[in-house]
Amino acid sequence: MKPMRSWFGTGWAALMIGCAVDDRLDARPAGDDTAEYRDASTSPDVSALDAAPNRLVEITDEGHLDVLSIHLVEGMLALDIDRFGFTRLIDPAEALIVLPVTSRTRLVGMVDLTFLGEPGSRVWNLDAGWSVRGVPAGTFRDDELQVQLWSVSGPGNFAIWRFNDASLPAVDFASTRPMPQMISISHRAHTHRRWSFTAPGTYRIDFSVTGTRADNDERLSSSRESYTFEVRNE
Repeated sequence: MKPMRSWFGTGWAALMIGCAVDDRLDARPAGDDTAEYRDASTSPDVSALDAAPNRLVEITDEGHLDVLSIHLVEGMLALDIDRFGFTRLIDPAEALIVLPVTSRTRLVGMVDLTFLGEPGSRVWNLDAGWSVRGVPAGTFRDDELQVQLWSVSGPGNFAIWRFNDASLPAVDFASTRPMPQMISISHRAHTHRRWSFTAPGTYRIDFSVTGTRADNDERLSSSRESYTFEVRNE
C-alpha cells in the first residue's frame, strides 16, 4: 500500500512539456548532468490542483520536471512527480505527462542510436530527471537506492539515456531490453536524462524504487507506480 501524503494534490494534472525541435541528437546536450537539487517546498504557490480538484490541469510553460521524485514518507519509500512551480508533489496515478508535437525530431546517423531506431526515424524527447528527496545520508546501505523499470506498454519504443563524457549515448533503461531492469543511484541523486519515445500515442510505464536500510538490513520497496505519457503528433 502506498503511504499517505497529506501535502499532495488530488485530481489529474496534465504536464505539458514545451520543447523546441532538436535536430542534433548526435550532439552533447546543454547543461550539467547533475543539476543542483531544488526543493519544491520553496516554489511559488501556483498549483492549480488546489483550486480545481478532480479536473484535468494543463501546465503549458516550460520548466523543471523530475518524473521520479523519490522520498521517505513515514519511514517508507515513495515515488511521485516533482514539477517545479507546484508546492505539492503529484501522484503518478493522477498525472498525464504530455509531449507535444514540438518535442518531435529525427534521428541522425553520426552516433549509434539504434536502441531508438534507424537514422531518419522520428523520435519525441522529454528532458526530465529523477531526484531523491529528503533521505538523510546513511539511511540506506552504501547510500544507494535501486530504481526498477517493470514494464512499458505503448505504440513504440521507450528509452531513458544521455550522452556521456565521450559524446556517446549511455542508456539507463530501454524497452527493447528484457524486463525488469534496474539501476543504482545515490541517496542525493538529482540527474536529468532524455526520455525518448519513437511513436505517437499513449504509454504506460511502471517504476518502483528499493533500498536496504543501513541500520538493520531491512529491504524497503515503494509501491509499483504506473506513469502515463501522451505523445502527440499534431
